[in-house]
Amino acid sequence: ITIGATHCELRLTATGPRVVEIGARVAGDRIPELVRQATGIDLIGAAAELATGKSPAAGQTEHRVAGIRMLYPPHDGVVVRLDVHGEPPGEVGWYAEVGQRLALPPRGFLSRLGYLMAAGPDKDAVVRLLDQSESALAIEVAPEVAPEAAVEAVERSGDAAPSWADFERAGWGPRAEAYHRFFAPICLLAAE
Repeated sequence: ITIGATHCELRLTATGPRVVEIGARVAGDRIPELVRQATGIDLIGAAAELATGKSPAAGQTEHRVAGIRMLYPPHDGVVVRLDVHGEPPGEVGWYAEVGQRLALPPRGFLSRLGYLMAAGPDKDAVVRLLDQSESALAIEVAPEVAPEAAVEAVERSGDAAPSWADFERAGWGPRAEAYHRFFAPICLLAAE
């Protein structure tokens, strides 16, 4: 790659950073918007300018922290309700819709209900805004199958995918919390 956008994700571990993903593209999901809110830099616009031989506008115009929290169902099932009460301080976006069936790993992938985004002067302010936004939500997912029965069936099948039991043995706690803590961390981007 001689010119253009790249994206790299790292996970910080006890033994040092580990590459999760790298690609010759602008980041996906809502990451370009997080960057814009934290720094004022338009990643998609800059990539388009580079692709057409132009020089992108340089320089950071914001010095904030931006965060995103992905919303996952507590168990497999069908979405019954996705409501927002009042006006939450952060952005609320839905990926799922009422009537949609969602399955958590190992039975499904990217079973997101939606996301919350917020920006503020520091990490604590952003976490507060995300918490306040989450408390304004009314979400209901009706289970199709008892989660324990589905997990036991996957475990009996010998599937190599991680099971809820694997998460519990790893010390993640209750099943819904295990998924939320392992797959749905808050992503924070701080502009320096």
